Amino acid sequence: MIRSISIALLLTLSGCGTLNSAPKSNEDIGRKLAKSGSYCSSVPRIYSGVAYDVCLLNAEERYLTSNTFLQYGILADVLLLSPIADTVLLPVTIVQQVKYGSAKVD
Repeated sequence: MIRSISIALLLTLSGCGTLNSAPKSNEDIGRKLAKSGSYCSSVPRIYSGVAYDVCLLNAEERYLTSNTFLQYGILADVLLLSPIADTVLLPVTIVQQVKYGSAKVD
C-alpha cells in the first residue's frame, strides 16, 4: 500500500507544472508546450506551474484523449500541488518575471 502511494506521488511530482516550468528557461517551456499542441501563446513566470498545467489542458485533443490518467493527473496538479509550490516559489518567480519576462510558446 505504501509502495503504491509512493509510486503515485513520484509520478505526480514528475509531471508537476511547477517543476516543469520554474527551473527551466523560457525557450524550454515554450518548446515543450508547443510540442504538446498547446493553444497558449505565453506562460507567465509568476504561478508558472498553474499556467503550465492550464496550457496542457488547453492542448490539442490528440494529446489528452490518448491518456485519461494524464488528464486527471494534470487536474490534480493544477488544483492542489502547483498552487502550493508556486506560492512557496513566489519570491523567486517574481524576480524571474521581471528579469526574463513570460515564456513565449512558438
